[in-house]
Amino acid sequence: MNLKRTFSILLAAFFAVQSTTSLHTVQADAQTESDRITIENGTFMYEGEPFISIGATDYGRLNSSYIHIEQSISDMAAHGLNTLRMCDYLENVYDTENLSDYRDEALWTQIDFMLYQAEQYGMKVILDLSTFRSFFFRHGIDPYAESTYPLWDEAVEFVTNRKNTFTGELYKDVPTIFCYAIMGEPVVYSTEDVFDVENELASRSPLVVSNAILHVAKQLEVHSPDTLVQSGGLLHFPRSEDLKIDGAYYWDYLLASEYIDFASIHIYPDQSGMFDDNGNLIEENTGEWLNLAEYVQSAAEVGKPLLVEEFGYNRNLEGASEEACAAYYRYAFETMTEAGVQNAIFWNWGYSGAFDLSDHQPDTIAVISEYIAKWNVTPTVTGKFWQPPFTADDIAGEVLLQGFETPMIVEATSFVTGGSIQNGNAAKGESCMKLELNCIQDNDTAWLAFDVNSGVSAEGYDYYAMDVYLSEGTDGMYMMMGLDCNNWQERYVQTAIDAKTNYVHPGQWTTLYVPLSGGMSNAFETVWQNTDEGVGTGEINRCDITIFGQTARGKCDLLIDNIRLIAVDKPDGDVNADGQFTVADAVLLQKWLLAVSDAALQDWKAGDLCRDDRLDAFDLCLMKRRLIYGEFLRMRII
Repeated sequence: MNLKRTFSILLAAFFAVQSTTSLHTVQADAQTESDRITIENGTFMYEGEPFISIGATDYGRLNSSYIHIEQSISDMAAHGLNTLRMCDYLENVYDTENLSDYRDEALWTQIDFMLYQAEQYGMKVILDLSTFRSFFFRHGIDPYAESTYPLWDEAVEFVTNRKNTFTGELYKDVPTIFCYAIMGEPVVYSTEDVFDVENELASRSPLVVSNAILHVAKQLEVHSPDTLVQSGGLLHFPRSEDLKIDGAYYWDYLLASEYIDFASIHIYPDQSGMFDDNGNLIEENTGEWLNLAEYVQSAAEVGKPLLVEEFGYNRNLEGASEEACAAYYRYAFETMTEAGVQNAIFWNWGYSGAFDLSDHQPDTIAVISEYIAKWNVTPTVTGKFWQPPFTADDIAGEVLLQGFETPMIVEATSFVTGGSIQNGNAAKGESCMKLELNCIQDNDTAWLAFDVNSGVSAEGYDYYAMDVYLSEGTDGMYMMMGLDCNNWQERYVQTAIDAKTNYVHPGQWTTLYVPLSGGMSNAFETVWQNTDEGVGTGEINRCDITIFGQTARGKCDLLIDNIRLIAVDKPDGDVNADGQFTVADAVLLQKWLLAVSDAALQDWKAGDLCRDDRLDAFDLCLMKRRLIYGEFLRMRII
């Protein structure tokens, strides 16, 4: 662990214990035991009312930057989603040598942050332990064998007793965690039981699978008795009589256990040919949707609710379209409504995968929003939208690096199938750099790398900026992220025009801002970075810039113009006016917000990080983040 990581963890712990009256008290939304989701008479309950949920899995987010994690969660909450499922978070250590590598501190600090952000936005979290099954398998260990039970015991104890580095709470004491899911999607089509070291998805005996799940469930009862437990979403439902356990199908056998609190299923029928390009139903080949009412009844008979923990639409199928995707989601929600299910998680909130949804699939998002309203989904604590880090009024200066006023040779590479790079003319009539995109399937990824040999010092500047234009011809929005190749660290690209996301809409010019600051000292840290040094100072003799994005199927042009450096005038947080921003400023503001008698601010405007002409708990929150990550993030409530 390096010194900056150590400092950030210690600082987070400092703020967690600095005062018994914390930021949560100021916001009057502190989580208590009453904030836990419980089950009464077969219904999920929250604060005395039925808990109704629509949420999403956020697969892959933990391999991103902290600011990307926060934007993703804030956007989910702003769209009305109230539940987040975290899974596969051990992927980065699947192929390591040591069994202890699942305890990697950098990895779990990101998980801490994700839980902390979910709490801030009033979302509940399903923490899926199935990732441990994959971890054990990748290390040559049978995850279902009795000999592996001690390893599961260690993992359960580790997770439940993990102390969140941002809140100081043990996971077992965190009401934000809705439930633990144990081992989803086991394959159970044989009475034979042989561990196939080459195939994680090889069929196993229902009894062996069920006993392993129940063993872990008992351990969770011991270590985290106040948190709900489920088996993990079941996907395979064999109907053979010889596969029953004590006369019951394995899903009923599990559900009858006192250690399993509710039913959870995944539904993925064969979607090919279900809908035409216009979203019209062709063939009702809907698999387990047809049996949903049966599973609801099985759960009701033992007084337990049912969660549809995973479903989604594969947009990479032949004939797939946005209209078909929206139609499938409507079909799924209607089927759940008719079966009496009002708790559902879709796969996946994201930007690049075949099943991913966000603002770049507006028709499907509209369907989800419709059922959030119809079901009267339990709202999040606040409706926060991500806001740009600054506005045009905050720009204090800029210097043009490359304007493409005249034709120029640009070193560039595209990995899009059929794509090519050339100089071309933009829609606004200026010379620019053009990347021709020819995407043969949804979510093809375009990579564009180029050099800007400016010799301009970056000292005193905060962002690279560039104007981009995505032509008509793709039915999706273009996702942009950045890599600063000076030190091979991810930079999160931001738009500064009242955007709720970082997408580039077709048919309009958009300005992208790529932060110069980097390293362990700020919020743009990534888990795979190779250096702790930022690039905010010094001579830039060669600005290597790499951007990438995913777009929907189709042909279009991405135009780039006016690459420049931007300096931003923003509050510095120095409320005690001693000439520097330190922990003392955050402590002083916290005391002032709590009306401590001797707390006097020497420069209150320096603390107005939200720039809304008032000081409140949100400014304090941004201050703490600046101290931990080294960068102000701007949040507002709408």
